[in-house]
Amino acid sequence: MKNIKKNIITFIICMLLICIGYKISIDIQPMQVIQESKITLNGVVFSPVGLGNYNEMEVLNNIKKKMGIEVNFNQINSARRDLQKIHILQMEEVPDFIMGGDLQNTDILGYIQSERIIPLNELIEKYAPNIQALLEKKPFIKSACTFLDNKIYTLPFYNEMDSALVENYLFINKVWLDQLGLQIPTTIDEFYNVLKAFKTQDPNGNGKADEIPFSYIDGVYNYSMNSFIGSFGVINGDRMMLVQDENVLFTPAQEGYKEAILYLRKLYQEGLLDAEIFTQDIEQYVAKGMRETPVVGAFLAKDSTIVVGEERGRDEYIVIPPLKGPSGTQLWGKQNSKITTNQFMITSSNLYPEITMAWIDQFFNPENIQELIWGAEGVTFEKSGGNYRFICPPLGKSYAQYSMENSPLGACPGIFPRSEKSKFIFNPMLVRHELNYKEYSPYLIEDNICRRTMFMTDFMGMGKIYNSLNRYVVEMKIRWVSGEYDIEKEWESYLSALENMGMKEYVAFYQEKYNKCKCSEKHSID
Repeated sequence: MKNIKKNIITFIICMLLICIGYKISIDIQPMQVIQESKITLNGVVFSPVGLGNYNEMEVLNNIKKKMGIEVNFNQINSARRDLQKIHILQMEEVPDFIMGGDLQNTDILGYIQSERIIPLNELIEKYAPNIQALLEKKPFIKSACTFLDNKIYTLPFYNEMDSALVENYLFINKVWLDQLGLQIPTTIDEFYNVLKAFKTQDPNGNGKADEIPFSYIDGVYNYSMNSFIGSFGVINGDRMMLVQDENVLFTPAQEGYKEAILYLRKLYQEGLLDAEIFTQDIEQYVAKGMRETPVVGAFLAKDSTIVVGEERGRDEYIVIPPLKGPSGTQLWGKQNSKITTNQFMITSSNLYPEITMAWIDQFFNPENIQELIWGAEGVTFEKSGGNYRFICPPLGKSYAQYSMENSPLGACPGIFPRSEKSKFIFNPMLVRHELNYKEYSPYLIEDNICRRTMFMTDFMGMGKIYNSLNRYVVEMKIRWVSGEYDIEKEWESYLSALENMGMKEYVAFYQEKYNKCKCSEKHSID
């Protein structure tokens, strides 16, 4: 029976590859290859708030039709992600695939150890010509996706744009500054004074004390304070580490981190910092920015229009350079890779892994990439001569929001090629991102710990140490910023607790790996 099933699957895949074109240059031709009973794949997607319904996206439905299969997506937003990651491991039957999200290597290791996901190497070689071509052309991507057993368990998203290396920027309401006769702040002290004015001088003019001077979402990528604390000489980089003068440092144990916490506590206690920074999700964050009367003075985000809307983000808010700290330090974080790993995996419960691989290979097909990034042609963009132009989004939505509702970009594997930049007559999102990136370029400090090392930690026991350290650091940060605990009195005992949890061993491990691979994998950001 197993041989019969294998032969049938092989035949189906051969037909699929003929339909989609084994060579990347061949177009997909619509053909229903499975006549008697259409194959259905069921998957889980970890998607941030703001992305549209995957089951209704035209671009995804088009790919399904061309492949002659059905795919059902169970979307889980960021607010429920951690609980659902655990739940999936405990299920007797896991979904056919898992896509998107911020799955860490500790999550992947758990899936591997419980035999919930399968290696993809052979499937890629036989059924994914587009993925295979990408890995051969850019071997550093293959390296980033390969575990120590030389197997690939997950597929990545690769963004060739330089702006992908910056997590977020600091935006401020320029209209409020002008109304109050204030200059754009350049230091953390000036920023404090501006926030004070935002709170006490009713800049939105509604006669209510409803202003939120400064907001972010702690611990949420694109909206966190990891780079904002660069004013104090530290960046909370990947795995809470930072490289300075060739030395790997644990950021939450540095004096600069302590100074940053004291500054944030000051803002919090004086009502200048959003009281919900530790509890709000992206949906709540955006709701504040979208209120009819503006209430947010400054915030952290990758794109201002996602938080406050197209018109307000374009006309009222500006990006300002990183603030200078007490000693004049002016830093912002830069990621060490344009690769987002762990964006797709096939589970051991999947009866059709070959077909699943052929389907997901279409996310890397050049013929589909443009619509996977921006949404379906005719919905979010249209042809204009030899180029393309964006279709004006519905009233009240920004271009960024409209694209997010119509494309899976942000929670799927694939590639964002540099060539997308030149295809559009005017691309407001890419223009903003490029301008903001140039504004921040002089202040970027790179997290140079090589991407391969991140996978080694899970197999060397570092993942467990990281989890213990991270839980404790987050707990103490919340208690200190909120004023529940006193960081001045507890700093030394805090450092001792970190050491007891294995901080020195953790840092030493990364230092050793950094020394070995700092030169060989620096090209991974290209």
